[in-house]
Amino acid sequence: MLSLFNNQFSGPIPESLGELTRLNHLLLSNNRLSGDIPPSLGKLTRLTKLSLFRNELSGSIPTSFSGLSQLTQLHLAYNQLAGEVPEELAGLSALAQLTLSGNQLSGHVPGWLGRLTELTKLTLSENALEGPIPESLRHLTLLTKLGLGGNRLTGEIPGGLGCCTGLTQLYLHNNGLTGEIPASLGKLINLRELDLYGNQLTGGIPPGLSSASRLAQFNLGQNQLTGPLPESLGNLTELTSLSLQRNKLDGPIPECMGQLLQLTYLDLSENDLSGPIPTSLGRLTQLEKLNLARNRLTGPIPASLGQLTGLVALSLAENELEGDVPEVLLSLDRSLPP
Repeated sequence: MLSLFNNQFSGPIPESLGELTRLNHLLLSNNRLSGDIPPSLGKLTRLTKLSLFRNELSGSIPTSFSGLSQLTQLHLAYNQLAGEVPEELAGLSALAQLTLSGNQLSGHVPGWLGRLTELTKLTLSENALEGPIPESLRHLTLLTKLGLGGNRLTGEIPGGLGCCTGLTQLYLHNNGLTGEIPASLGKLINLRELDLYGNQLTGGIPPGLSSASRLAQFNLGQNQLTGPLPESLGNLTELTSLSLQRNKLDGPIPECMGQLLQLTYLDLSENDLSGPIPTSLGRLTQLEKLNLARNRLTGPIPASLGQLTGLVALSLAENELEGDVPEVLLSLDRSLPP
Protein backbone atom coordinates (compact mmCIF):
# COMPACT_ATOMS: atom_id res chain seq x y z
CA MET A 1 0.00 0.00 0.00
CA LEU A 2 1.15 3.53 -0.79
CA SER A 3 -0.87 6.12 1.14
CA LEU A 4 -0.06 9.81 0.58
CA PHE A 5 -3.54 11.34 0.74
CA ASN A 6 -4.38 14.64 2.49
CA ASN A 7 -1.07 16.36 1.84
CA GLN A 8 0.12 19.17 -0.40
CA PHE A 9 1.94 17.21 -3.08
CA SER A 10 1.94 18.93 -6.45
CA GLY A 11 3.11 18.26 -9.98
CA PRO A 12 2.49 15.15 -12.07
CA ILE A 13 2.04 11.61 -10.85
CA PRO A 14 5.35 9.84 -11.62
CA GLU A 15 5.21 7.28 -14.43
CA SER A 16 7.56 5.15 -12.34
CA LEU A 17 4.71 4.29 -9.94
CA GLY A 18 3.70 1.79 -12.60
CA GLU A 19 6.72 -0.30 -11.64
CA LEU A 20 5.39 -0.97 -8.12
CA THR A 21 3.57 -4.02 -9.32
CA ARG A 22 2.93 -5.48 -5.86
CA LEU A 23 0.81 -2.50 -4.77
CA ASN A 24 -2.76 -3.27 -3.75
CA HIS A 25 -3.74 0.26 -2.62
CA LEU A 26 -2.62 3.55 -4.18
CA LEU A 27 -4.09 6.48 -2.27
CA LEU A 28 -3.13 9.96 -3.53
CA SER A 29 -6.36 11.88 -2.95
CA ASN A 30 -6.67 15.42 -1.57
CA ASN A 31 -3.43 16.80 -2.92
CA ARG A 32 -2.59 19.23 -5.71
CA LEU A 33 -1.40 16.73 -8.28
CA SER A 34 -1.73 17.88 -11.90
CA GLY A 35 -1.25 16.68 -15.46
CA ASP A 36 -2.47 13.46 -17.03
CA ILE A 37 -3.00 10.22 -15.13
CA PRO A 38 -0.03 8.09 -16.28
CA PRO A 39 -1.10 5.08 -18.35
CA SER A 40 1.60 3.09 -16.55
CA LEU A 41 -0.78 2.74 -13.58
CA GLY A 42 -2.57 0.16 -15.71
CA LYS A 43 0.33 -2.22 -14.98
CA LEU A 44 -0.57 -2.37 -11.28
CA THR A 45 -2.57 -5.54 -11.77
CA ARG A 46 -2.82 -6.28 -8.04
CA LEU A 47 -4.50 -2.98 -7.22
CA THR A 48 -7.81 -3.25 -5.41
CA LYS A 49 -8.16 0.46 -4.56
CA LEU A 50 -7.05 3.47 -6.62
CA SER A 51 -7.93 6.85 -5.10
CA LEU A 52 -6.96 10.06 -6.93
CA PHE A 53 -9.94 12.25 -6.09
CA ARG A 54 -9.69 15.98 -5.26
CA ASN A 55 -6.58 16.82 -7.21
CA GLU A 56 -6.05 18.90 -10.36
CA LEU A 57 -5.60 16.04 -12.80
CA SER A 58 -6.52 16.60 -16.45
CA GLY A 59 -6.67 14.67 -19.69
CA SER A 60 -8.73 11.53 -20.12
CA ILE A 61 -9.21 8.39 -18.06
CA PRO A 62 -6.50 5.99 -19.29
CA THR A 63 -7.76 3.05 -21.33
CA SER A 64 -4.91 1.05 -19.78
CA PHE A 65 -7.03 0.76 -16.64
CA SER A 66 -8.60 -2.23 -18.41
CA GLY A 67 -5.77 -4.26 -16.90
CA LEU A 68 -6.81 -3.55 -13.30
CA SER A 69 -8.94 -6.67 -13.08
CA GLN A 70 -8.86 -6.87 -9.27
CA LEU A 71 -9.91 -3.26 -8.72
CA THR A 72 -12.85 -2.86 -6.34
CA GLN A 73 -12.66 0.93 -5.83
CA LEU A 74 -11.83 3.62 -8.40
CA HIS A 75 -12.10 7.19 -7.14
CA LEU A 76 -11.32 9.95 -9.66
CA ALA A 77 -13.89 12.55 -8.56
CA TYR A 78 -13.25 16.31 -8.41
CA ASN A 79 -10.46 16.68 -10.89
CA GLN A 80 -10.48 18.21 -14.38
CA LEU A 81 -10.76 15.00 -16.38
CA ALA A 82 -12.37 15.25 -19.81
CA GLY A 83 -13.52 12.98 -22.63
CA GLU A 84 -15.85 10.02 -22.40
CA VAL A 85 -15.92 7.31 -19.75
CA PRO A 86 -13.80 4.68 -21.55
CA GLU A 87 -15.45 1.39 -22.43
CA GLU A 88 -12.29 -0.38 -21.27
CA LEU A 89 -13.63 -0.01 -17.72
CA ALA A 90 -16.44 -2.41 -18.63
CA GLY A 91 -14.14 -5.34 -17.92
CA LEU A 92 -13.52 -4.36 -14.29
CA SER A 93 -16.07 -6.85 -13.06
CA ALA A 94 -14.97 -6.61 -9.39
CA LEU A 95 -15.67 -2.86 -9.14
CA ALA A 96 -17.84 -2.00 -6.15
CA GLN A 97 -17.28 1.79 -6.09
CA LEU A 98 -16.82 4.07 -9.12
CA THR A 99 -16.77 7.80 -8.35
CA LEU A 100 -16.23 10.20 -11.25
CA SER A 101 -18.21 13.26 -10.10
CA GLY A 102 -16.99 16.83 -10.47
CA ASN A 103 -15.02 16.49 -13.68
CA GLN A 104 -15.62 17.60 -17.28
CA LEU A 105 -16.60 14.23 -18.69
CA SER A 106 -18.78 14.26 -21.81
CA GLY A 107 -20.74 11.85 -23.96
CA HIS A 108 -23.44 9.54 -22.64
CA VAL A 109 -23.85 7.61 -19.43
CA PRO A 110 -22.51 4.31 -20.75
CA GLY A 111 -24.97 1.44 -21.03
CA TRP A 112 -22.20 -1.04 -20.23
CA LEU A 113 -22.21 0.20 -16.62
CA GLY A 114 -25.12 -2.19 -16.17
CA ARG A 115 -22.64 -5.07 -16.53
CA LEU A 116 -20.70 -4.01 -13.42
CA THR A 117 -23.09 -5.87 -11.18
CA GLU A 118 -20.91 -5.63 -8.05
CA LEU A 119 -21.29 -1.85 -7.92
CA THR A 120 -22.61 -0.43 -4.67
CA LYS A 121 -21.68 3.21 -5.35
CA LEU A 122 -21.81 4.95 -8.75
CA THR A 123 -21.43 8.73 -8.95
CA LEU A 124 -21.13 10.71 -12.20
CA SER A 125 -22.63 13.98 -10.95
CA GLU A 126 -21.41 17.42 -12.00
CA ASN A 127 -20.04 16.57 -15.40
CA ALA A 128 -21.27 17.39 -18.93
CA LEU A 129 -22.94 14.08 -19.72
CA GLU A 130 -25.84 14.07 -22.18
CA GLY A 131 -28.57 11.79 -23.42
CA PRO A 132 -30.77 9.34 -21.52
CA ILE A 133 -30.21 7.39 -18.33
CA PRO A 134 -29.60 3.85 -19.60
CA GLU A 135 -32.24 1.27 -18.72
CA SER A 136 -29.41 -1.20 -18.13
CA LEU A 137 -28.73 0.36 -14.71
CA ARG A 138 -31.63 -1.77 -13.48
CA HIS A 139 -29.17 -4.67 -13.23
CA LEU A 140 -27.16 -2.91 -10.51
CA THR A 141 -29.18 -4.46 -7.73
CA LEU A 142 -26.46 -3.96 -5.10
CA LEU A 143 -26.32 -0.17 -5.57
CA THR A 144 -26.75 1.92 -2.45
CA LYS A 145 -25.84 5.27 -4.03
CA LEU A 146 -26.48 6.53 -7.57
CA GLY A 147 -25.46 10.10 -8.39
CA LEU A 148 -26.18 11.52 -11.86
CA GLY A 149 -27.13 15.08 -10.88
CA GLY A 150 -25.75 18.25 -12.43
CA ASN A 151 -25.39 16.97 -15.99
CA ARG A 152 -27.37 17.53 -19.20
CA LEU A 153 -29.32 14.30 -19.16
CA THR A 154 -32.60 14.11 -21.05
CA GLY A 155 -35.45 11.67 -21.54
CA GLU A 156 -37.47 9.89 -18.89
CA ILE A 157 -36.37 8.40 -15.59
CA PRO A 158 -36.15 4.65 -16.29
CA GLY A 159 -38.76 2.69 -14.39
CA GLY A 160 -36.19 -0.07 -14.05
CA LEU A 161 -34.40 1.90 -11.33
CA GLY A 162 -37.12 0.48 -9.08
CA CYS A 163 -35.22 -2.82 -9.29
CA CYS A 164 -32.25 -1.30 -7.43
CA THR A 165 -33.89 -1.98 -4.12
CA GLY A 166 -30.72 -1.45 -2.09
CA LEU A 167 -30.57 2.24 -3.01
CA THR A 168 -30.39 4.63 -0.08
CA GLN A 169 -29.40 7.73 -2.11
CA LEU A 170 -30.67 8.66 -5.59
CA TYR A 171 -29.56 11.99 -7.04
CA LEU A 172 -30.88 13.01 -10.49
CA HIS A 173 -31.17 16.76 -9.83
CA ASN A 174 -30.34 19.62 -12.22
CA ASN A 175 -30.71 17.82 -15.52
CA GLY A 176 -33.27 18.09 -18.33
CA LEU A 177 -35.27 14.96 -17.49
CA THR A 178 -38.87 14.84 -18.72
CA GLY A 179 -41.96 12.67 -18.37
CA GLU A 180 -43.59 11.45 -15.20
CA ILE A 181 -41.95 10.22 -12.02
CA PRO A 182 -42.04 6.41 -12.22
CA ALA A 183 -44.28 4.87 -9.60
CA SER A 184 -41.74 2.04 -9.45
CA LEU A 185 -39.48 4.27 -7.35
CA GLY A 186 -41.84 3.39 -4.51
CA LYS A 187 -40.19 -0.06 -4.51
CA LEU A 188 -37.00 1.52 -3.15
CA ILE A 189 -37.87 0.66 0.41
CA ASN A 190 -34.39 1.51 1.72
CA LEU A 191 -34.25 4.95 0.09
CA ARG A 192 -33.29 7.80 2.44
CA GLU A 193 -32.56 10.62 -0.03
CA LEU A 194 -34.34 11.30 -3.33
CA ASP A 195 -33.38 14.45 -5.25
CA LEU A 196 -35.12 15.18 -8.56
CA TYR A 197 -34.88 18.99 -8.23
CA GLY A 198 -34.44 21.16 -11.31
CA ASN A 199 -35.71 18.98 -14.14
CA GLN A 200 -38.77 19.23 -16.41
CA LEU A 201 -40.80 16.43 -14.89
CA THR A 202 -44.56 16.49 -15.44
CA GLY A 203 -47.65 14.72 -14.11
CA GLY A 204 -48.54 14.21 -10.49
CA ILE A 205 -46.63 13.02 -7.46
CA PRO A 206 -47.20 9.24 -7.56
CA PRO A 207 -49.05 8.14 -4.40
CA GLY A 208 -47.02 4.92 -4.53
CA LEU A 209 -43.87 6.82 -3.61
CA SER A 210 -45.09 6.63 -0.02
CA SER A 211 -44.03 2.97 -0.04
CA ALA A 212 -40.47 4.29 0.17
CA SER A 213 -41.32 4.93 3.78
CA ARG A 214 -37.75 5.44 5.01
CA LEU A 215 -37.30 8.66 3.01
CA ALA A 216 -35.68 11.42 5.06
CA GLN A 217 -34.89 13.98 2.32
CA PHE A 218 -37.32 14.35 -0.59
CA ASN A 219 -36.79 17.07 -3.19
CA LEU A 220 -39.04 17.49 -6.24
CA GLY A 221 -38.64 21.26 -6.46
CA GLN A 222 -38.45 23.27 -9.69
CA ASN A 223 -40.19 20.88 -12.05
CA GLN A 224 -43.56 21.08 -13.82
CA LEU A 225 -45.53 18.76 -11.57
CA THR A 226 -49.30 19.18 -11.42
CA GLY A 227 -52.23 17.93 -9.41
CA PRO A 228 -52.82 17.73 -5.67
CA LEU A 229 -50.50 16.82 -2.84
CA PRO A 230 -51.31 13.14 -2.26
CA GLU A 231 -52.63 12.15 1.16
CA SER A 232 -50.07 9.35 1.13
CA LEU A 233 -47.31 11.90 1.83
CA GLY A 234 -48.44 11.61 5.43
CA ASN A 235 -47.00 8.09 5.51
CA LEU A 236 -43.44 9.36 5.05
CA THR A 237 -43.03 9.84 8.77
CA GLU A 238 -39.21 9.79 8.72
CA LEU A 239 -38.99 12.88 6.48
CA THR A 240 -36.77 15.68 7.77
CA SER A 241 -36.82 17.76 4.56
CA LEU A 242 -39.61 18.10 1.98
CA SER A 243 -39.10 20.43 -1.00
CA LEU A 244 -41.90 20.77 -3.57
CA GLN A 245 -41.43 24.42 -4.49
CA ARG A 246 -41.70 25.92 -7.99
CA ASN A 247 -44.11 23.43 -9.51
CA LYS A 248 -47.75 23.71 -10.60
CA LEU A 249 -49.29 21.75 -7.74
CA ASP A 250 -52.84 22.68 -6.82
CA GLY A 251 -55.59 21.95 -4.34
CA PRO A 252 -55.34 22.15 -0.56
CA ILE A 253 -52.45 21.39 1.74
CA PRO A 254 -53.66 18.13 3.27
CA GLU A 255 -54.06 17.84 7.04
CA CYS A 256 -51.90 14.70 6.89
CA MET A 257 -48.83 16.92 6.56
CA GLY A 258 -49.14 17.30 10.31
CA GLN A 259 -48.05 13.65 10.67
CA LEU A 260 -44.51 14.44 9.47
CA LEU A 261 -43.25 15.09 12.96
CA GLN A 262 -39.54 14.86 12.07
CA LEU A 263 -39.65 17.68 9.50
CA THR A 264 -37.15 20.49 9.95
CA TYR A 265 -37.62 21.97 6.44
CA LEU A 266 -40.86 22.32 4.46
CA ASP A 267 -41.05 24.31 1.22
CA LEU A 268 -44.30 24.36 -0.78
CA SER A 269 -43.77 27.85 -2.23
CA GLU A 270 -44.53 28.99 -5.80
CA ASN A 271 -47.28 26.54 -6.60
CA ASP A 272 -51.04 26.98 -7.04
CA LEU A 273 -52.10 25.61 -3.66
CA SER A 274 -55.38 26.92 -2.29
CA GLY A 275 -57.59 26.74 0.76
CA PRO A 276 -56.58 27.32 4.37
CA ILE A 277 -53.26 26.63 6.04
CA PRO A 278 -54.00 23.42 7.98
CA THR A 279 -53.87 23.79 11.74
CA SER A 280 -52.09 20.42 11.87
CA LEU A 281 -48.86 22.12 10.78
CA GLY A 282 -48.62 23.34 14.36
CA ARG A 283 -47.69 19.78 15.34
CA LEU A 284 -44.40 19.99 13.39
CA THR A 285 -42.45 21.21 16.37
CA GLN A 286 -39.07 20.33 14.81
CA LEU A 287 -39.59 22.78 11.93
CA GLU A 288 -36.89 25.39 11.42
CA LYS A 289 -37.93 26.66 7.98
CA LEU A 290 -41.49 26.88 6.61
CA ASN A 291 -42.15 28.44 3.21
CA LEU A 292 -45.70 28.60 1.82
CA ALA A 293 -45.21 31.83 -0.16
CA ARG A 294 -46.65 32.54 -3.62
CA ASN A 295 -49.67 30.27 -3.59
CA ARG A 296 -53.41 31.05 -3.33
CA LEU A 297 -53.89 30.19 0.32
CA THR A 298 -56.85 31.82 2.02
CA GLY A 299 -58.27 32.38 5.47
CA PRO A 300 -56.46 33.32 8.67
CA ILE A 301 -53.00 32.31 9.82
CA PRO A 302 -53.61 29.46 12.28
CA ALA A 303 -52.66 30.29 15.84
CA SER A 304 -51.24 26.75 16.03
CA LEU A 305 -48.18 27.95 14.10
CA GLY A 306 -47.16 29.65 17.33
CA GLN A 307 -46.21 26.20 18.61
CA LEU A 308 -43.34 26.10 16.10
CA THR A 309 -40.87 27.55 18.57
CA GLY A 310 -37.83 26.36 16.62
CA LEU A 311 -38.62 28.39 13.49
CA VAL A 312 -35.83 30.54 12.12
CA ALA A 313 -37.57 31.32 8.80
CA LEU A 314 -41.29 31.66 8.04
CA SER A 315 -42.65 32.96 4.73
CA LEU A 316 -46.35 33.23 3.92
CA ALA A 317 -45.93 36.09 1.44
CA GLU A 318 -48.02 36.60 -1.70
CA ASN A 319 -51.08 34.56 -0.77
CA GLU A 320 -54.67 35.64 -0.07
CA LEU A 321 -54.51 35.33 3.69
CA GLU A 322 -56.60 37.62 5.88
CA GLY A 323 -57.38 38.46 9.46
CA ASP A 324 -55.02 39.35 12.26
CA VAL A 325 -51.53 38.02 12.71
CA PRO A 326 -51.81 35.74 15.75
CA GLU A 327 -50.24 37.28 18.83
CA VAL A 328 -48.45 34.03 19.56
CA LEU A 329 -46.50 34.33 16.28
CA LEU A 330 -45.24 37.75 17.28
CA SER A 331 -43.84 36.32 20.47
CA LEU A 332 -41.75 33.60 18.85
CA ASP A 333 -38.26 33.85 20.25
CA ARG A 334 -36.66 34.07 16.82
CA SER A 335 -36.02 36.73 14.22
CA LEU A 336 -38.34 35.84 11.38
CA PRO A 337 -38.16 37.36 7.89
CA PRO A 338 -41.04 39.54 6.69
